[in-house]
Amino acid sequence: MARFNLIVFTCGMAAFYLLLRNHVNRGVLRRFFLILIVGSMFPDHLKACYGEVFTAVLVGVGLTAAVYGRRMAGWVSVVIGVANTPATLLALGVALLLRIWRQRRLRWKSWLWVVYSLLVFGYLAYPLARSLLTDAWRSARSLRMPRLADAL
Repeated sequence: MARFNLIVFTCGMAAFYLLLRNHVNRGVLRRFFLILIVGSMFPDHLKACYGEVFTAVLVGVGLTAAVYGRRMAGWVSVVIGVANTPATLLALGVALLLRIWRQRRLRWKSWLWVVYSLLVFGYLAYPLARSLLTDAWRSARSLRMPRLADAL
């Protein structure tokens, strides 16, 4: 478990390279990797098991794949990364709007809005459902069940 973030980061770097090698100058790609390895949050976060590495790598690789590679696999990766960290839902909404604006095709991205809506609804409904279920469980526990010894 201690090496999970290192494995995720390494696989993400390999995926970035495979996706961008034919679209970006190799020198720029090497500088990009150098900045990621040395000058970002990753060196510190690779020491322990933080969830941000998983989210950042999956969303970054997913958005890159959605633009330069396999679109469906890219968006699935983005949705998994965003589901890992709910605070990134707003950023996913902005990315979707920007992608729709640039492509000028709303109907092709309608399934992404459905997934986005389900994620938002799930994160908003979870605390309410949890509190309702907890209250129901507590009230059910507080009811005294008759015992056989009380009946005799």
